[in-house]
Amino acid sequence: MEPGALLRAARETAGISLRAMAERSYYSKAYLSLIETGQRPVPAGVSAAYERILGTDLERLTVVARTPTSVDTTALSDVAVMLAATRRVEDAAGAVAVLPAVRGMSAMTDAFARAARTPHTEATALASEVTQYRGWLEHAIGADVAARRSLGTAVSLAKESRDPDRLAHSLGFLGYVTVSAGNYGDVVALSDAALAVPGAHPIISAYGRMRRAELLAAHGDRREAQRALAMADSAAEAADGIEPRIDVLVEHRIRGGATRRCSGSARSHGRSSRGGETRTGRDANRASRE
Repeated sequence: MEPGALLRAARETAGISLRAMAERSYYSKAYLSLIETGQRPVPAGVSAAYERILGTDLERLTVVARTPTSVDTTALSDVAVMLAATRRVEDAAGAVAVLPAVRGMSAMTDAFARAARTPHTEATALASEVTQYRGWLEHAIGADVAARRSLGTAVSLAKESRDPDRLAHSLGFLGYVTVSAGNYGDVVALSDAALAVPGAHPIISAYGRMRRAELLAAHGDRREAQRALAMADSAAEAADGIEPRIDVLVEHRIRGGATRRCSGSARSHGRSSRGGETRTGRDANRASRE
């Protein structure tokens, strides 16, 4: 990520418009725009003004972005904070508004993952998370080809990081987005791969099994869908009371939208065999709000 793009990403994740930044920094909006788009170098005064307004050590991040081999856990923590702030901005402004910044963060963290020496595992896990978020945003705006490419990269990074939750999430997201390509076999294969990840959090397993029940139902395999739903119920019961790791349930919109659609489909089959809403549907919807 170029220094100007880093300034823009930091500003956008803080929810500050270019006009507001110009007013608070006493530089013109046109001048700041040239700097953020790389048409002008970043003067020390501008960098200092952004740091003062945003409360972020941008100089250190800029050095790390230019020389990824120097990345350390503090730099990774700073990027993780930017990512969390970006998600909050997206809640208010939408996917289109934050996607350019997230693409920049994705490129930067990918460079970290390739070049980091000491915190390599942490760098690849963060790169996977950012790239997965990028893929989800691309899906949200209808760019599914780009989304599948990004999510495929997220899967590869998750495997490298050896983080089972991250890998299960990435595979599940990729399967969800692959539905639009119309290849049922690929979607089921990705669903199976997500469920087969050893050591993934039980809540992820419960969601994945419910998602599989929905896929089978959508394909018209009612008997297998009901069987998968029963397994999803069992997985939800096994997950009951187990505290999630911090990144298990904050992944993003897939929980709020896709989980409800999935549980709705599962409930329609569950009623025919058990006469009411399934435990999985209730638990998944509760999880999606936490």
